[in-house]
Amino acid sequence: MKITKRQLRRIIQEEKSKLQEQRVRNEAGIFSEDYIYDLLVDEVDLYLREEGPAGLTRIEQDMMRAALMGAFRNIVEDYGL
Repeated sequence: MKITKRQLRRIIQEEKSKLQEQRVRNEAGIFSEDYIYDLLVDEVDLYLREEGPAGLTRIEQDMMRAALMGAFRNIVEDYGL
């Protein structure tokens, strides 16, 4: 099967467009630790100011981890394929 230069250019352009779209999707904030951190850090800071500056106890860390994992499971359930 032969393809013309025009067809080859079109195929390359389509594939390039797909790669750029995928790159943009992968760079979305929800895939960045820093973005997720920025979403939560003010709430953690506020909590610690109200509860005392000692930091998060092991129990509080476990509760936060459970809440984050529960939220993630819900997102996967609602939006996963």
